[in-house]
Amino acid sequence: MGKNHEKLVSPLLMWLIVIIGIIIFVNIIPKTRIFTLGIFGLIIFLLTLVNWLYFFINAINIHRKAAFSVSRIDKLVKSGVYSKVRHPIYSADIMLAFGIFFLYLTLNVLISVIWLTFILIIWMNLEEKSLISKFGNEYKEYKKKVPMFFPYKMSYKKL
Repeated sequence: MGKNHEKLVSPLLMWLIVIIGIIIFVNIIPKTRIFTLGIFGLIIFLLTLVNWLYFFINAINIHRKAAFSVSRIDKLVKSGVYSKVRHPIYSADIMLAFGIFFLYLTLNVLISVIWLTFILIIWMNLEEKSLISKFGNEYKEYKKKVPMFFPYKMSYKKL
């Protein structure tokens, strides 16, 4: 994947695809409640929200260009949250989406979360092709050591 393809791997385009899908699913899939968790659903949501804040804030603090397209990334960051997962922002987005599902527990939200997860996994793979093209063996070695989006071990101590 060359320079021209890097611009196509835009988070703006990805989120546009995600949002259009969610709007469609929320409007055509019945709002059927799957089950009820009550306070446990709220607790799960709050935990995923804290997780999202942790990963997002730390990812942006370490690498301000991470939220933009691959074409704007000029260095490979392997420290902090990037030592836990290769895509900390997407990882946190997926976990938060499932937290939102546990808050609402409806079929249309579940389908929307599955859609978001599917698109983000595709996008992570597209980005990785661009990052391999840009950083070569350095990124390939990083891939071998760090999971894509779900950390093997989780530690919330200062990274």
